[in-house]
Amino acid sequence: MKVKIIKLNKRKGTIICSRKILIEEEKERIRNETLKKLKKGALLKGKVKNITDFGVFVDLGGLDGLLHKADMSWGRISHPSELFSIGEEIEVIVLDYDPENQKIALGYKQKKPDPWLTVKDKYPVGSKVKGKV
Repeated sequence: MKVKIIKLNKRKGTIICSRKILIEEEKERIRNETLKKLKKGALLKGKVKNITDFGVFVDLGGLDGLLHKADMSWGRISHPSELFSIGEEIEVIVLDYDPENQKIALGYKQKKPDPWLTVKDKYPVGSKVKGKV
């Protein structure tokens, strides 16, 4: 087990160690590493930490970002659990980052092209298409 020595008393022959401080330093190092990569448009890997009705919280490495339900799919989804599960590793794009409030907005659907941009090619004007309304 790795620990950090906090106090050393040679006269009494005692040592006070802390594992918690070592873990906190490691978390801070990982967090600083993530902050260096964090900018708008950056592609990051993260782990799904929590799923709510409005989105998914993703651990990017010491920092949590919110993947909102509207930024998950170009189609409609009723609940984020349809696409993601807790503990799953996903790749997301940083849409916005507020350093003052430590808020990170993430996107998943932005990795794929917008389907509405190719509608003209798929369905030319005047063509007949069967569909469900």
